[in-house]
Amino acid sequence: MNILDIASSNFFELSKEKPFKQFEFSSADFRLNIESVKLMVDSHVEWQRLLSKFEVWVHVLGQDFTYSCLIHLINDPYKNQPLFLINKLVDKHVFERGIPLDSLSNIFVKIELRENQTIVEPFALRFEVNK
Repeated sequence: MNILDIASSNFFELSKEKPFKQFEFSSADFRLNIESVKLMVDSHVEWQRLLSKFEVWVHVLGQDFTYSCLIHLINDPYKNQPLFLINKLVDKHVFERGIPLDSLSNIFVKIELRENQTIVEPFALRFEVNK
């Protein structure tokens, strides 16, 4: 596997100012595991209320196809920390059959933050990924 664009750190952040992160893989034999997401807000912000105001999407893009799925950040009312264990593996097995991945030269994985409602509070999502 030859990874063209992944920072040396296993962490990155998404926010209103930077709503997506894109990874480029040069082989159809790619692998990206989204291990956890932490919602980072000021201590006076009720982080549970923010969860319904945004969505996190993963898109896998190739020459002739696009695959998208939603990552659910489920609120546990007994949880006092905004840390979500995701353990979402994104690899060639996420596709439906019939997509010829072996002939692809580049595959892009894009993780995107989308607002459903206007959010005035400053926040960021910190992702931990394993390549």
